[in-house]
Amino acid sequence: MSIRNKIFILIILTAILPLALVAVTVFPFHRSQLANRETALLEASVRNRADRVAAAAREGSQETIQQIADQAPSLGDSAEVLIFTREGSGRFAPAAVPRFEAVGDDAYADMQALLAEAFEDAEVRHANVRDQRGAATIAAARRAPGTDYAVVVKVDRDEVLKPNEILRNQFLVVSFIAIALAALLALVLARAVAAPLLALARTVDTFNTEKPRRIEVVGNDEVASLARKFREMWEGMKDYNAALEQSVWKRTEELTAAKRELEDSNKALAAQLAELEKLYGMLIDRNQKK
Repeated sequence: MSIRNKIFILIILTAILPLALVAVTVFPFHRSQLANRETALLEASVRNRADRVAAAAREGSQETIQQIADQAPSLGDSAEVLIFTREGSGRFAPAAVPRFEAVGDDAYADMQALLAEAFEDAEVRHANVRDQRGAATIAAARRAPGTDYAVVVKVDRDEVLKPNEILRNQFLVVSFIAIALAALLALVLARAVAAPLLALARTVDTFNTEKPRRIEVVGNDEVASLARKFREMWEGMKDYNAALEQSVWKRTEELTAAKRELEDSNKALAAQLAELEKLYGMLIDRNQKK
């Protein structure tokens, strides 16, 4: 992997990891905070309405059960008040017409356990249940004190967590922009760092050619310092090679001169040998004549 790619990947990871950490920690915490806040609001609302239902059941109030059910709390567009009465079989049936129409034969089956818990001790109980429409809701239930009525105040879970969804979408947009900017910055920095190194490598590759290029030093950073060291090393090698070539050339000249002297000596010796052979021949001829 080239140094350019390593720098690019490092910067991208540096940008992504904090974003991933935020996504893993902040969003679940934000969802939990939204759910807890809504639960507290539901608890206050169901307590108020359970007391009003108890008053209406004792006929000491001008409100009727249906009027209480019709007054949806200001907890969202999907907020609804359901009022149930306990039947002889132990199941709970609506005591007032709900705001939203029920779907199915046993539309309130998922709320029965929550209502039973709330009816036992008249304390507020919370649960994630599906309402009569089949929608996932956050609900709070409480028994109307001293009566056979139980009140449920609920709101759609999707509506409660909608701010979290909006925040997540905004975060995704910001993250995309941040990663894009990080990628652009990584590309620029990778080129800025890798370009001098690549230029230095290409220049060094020419050292083994007939026309080596001179290393150019630009700037005062670490890459420039490296290029400067390479240039000093190359110039030192050139001086050494020049001195070595001069030494070899001088030695070659000395050897050539010695060779010439040796050849001249050989020629003189050969001439002397030829002269001696001639004299020797003349002596032999003279002896033969005698």
